[in-house]
Amino acid sequence: MKQFFTPSQLARILREESPCKHGHTIVDLAAGHGDLVHPFANSFSDHILVDIDEEAYSILKKNFPNASHLLGDSTDQEFITKIKNLNKKIDLSVCNPPFNYRNR
Repeated sequence: MKQFFTPSQLARILREESPCKHGHTIVDLAAGHGDLVHPFANSFSDHILVDIDEEAYSILKKNFPNASHLLGDSTDQEFITKIKNLNKKIDLSVCNPPFNYRNR
């Protein structure tokens, strides 16, 4: 799986421009190593971090040991139910969309 992680500079800009600066729970639906959620981490007390890739998921657990971690496809309806079953009010959701490289 070819992956493209959000550059830290872009993540900081997104944090600065976000209409939601503080809250209780943030969810990152394609967290990778956590680069996108990192600038938000101190402004939210609870983190739900999701990734489909086992290697990225392992690194994510090390980078954010106190977060709720979910391994799977966040676009799958059954997976969305797993997130709902955590019974947490989500204040902000962020996502670096999956990209696919094509030779043209």
